[in-house]
Amino acid sequence: YESENWGLATAEEFEPIPRICRVILAVYEDDICNPQWAPQGGYGINPDWIVLRK
Repeated sequence: YESENWGLATAEEFEPIPRICRVILAVYEDDICNPQWAPQGGYGINPDWIVLRK
């Protein structure tokens, strides 16, 4: 596999990963303004900027 030859990620390369994970988890909230499953420190996103399409 190609990934077997990859080196370790630098902090700079890894930096966006936690943010995208929080956004993905936020999709599962019924009410993003009153989250039930938020990680410690919250999702780090402004709920007013979210457009819900359910």
